[in-house]
Amino acid sequence: KLLPDLLPEPYGHPYTLVLNLDDTLISVEWEREKGWRIAKRPGLDFFIQYLSNFYEIVVISTSSPVLAAPLIDKIDPYGLIMYRLYKDSLVTVKKKKVKDLSQYNRDISKTILIDINPEGSLLQPNNAISISKFTGDKNDTELLKLIPFLETLVITAPDDVRPVLQSYSGKYIPKAFAEYQEELREQFNEEHREKMARLHLKSK
Repeated sequence: KLLPDLLPEPYGHPYTLVLNLDDTLISVEWEREKGWRIAKRPGLDFFIQYLSNFYEIVVISTSSPVLAAPLIDKIDPYGLIMYRLYKDSLVTVKKKKVKDLSQYNRDISKTILIDINPEGSLLQPNNAISISKFTGDKNDTELLKLIPFLETLVITAPDDVRPVLQSYSGKYIPKAFAEYQEELREQFNEEHREKMARLHLKSK
């Protein structure tokens, strides 16, 4: 097992959020004048700070600890990332290095992986949320747009996150979730109007 046992509540959280580091949370580019330039995805600080209230956060990199550890230090000054995994935690499937969530010593039904590469979640595709590659765009909002979905998911506390994630397969989750929330609001408002109309008739 790659991680120690899950801490019991209230010290730990029952749901685990695994975040891919490379080109998902940060972008690393080489500039001739300044050398390596590291850019954090916009909203990353708030994303980690806020969701650490609901999830056990794990960050995984496809690089070695020597290269990746200093980068994770930069994005986690307050120590909110519970665990770090590196290149040696990956497994080889069809000649590709992929993440195997079953080795994380966590309940697979309560584990979510956020990654830019669908191949990275080849072994557990129904646990994964795929987002766009971060290229350094200062106007990027992908992480922030995911917060309402991830917050609602953990609050509703499903026994298994996989059917929920699978229901959004092939869809852009922030947009699809917002539309679903709007449908619920419309349904609630319609039911409220009907209830008030019935009460009005009874009062006559």
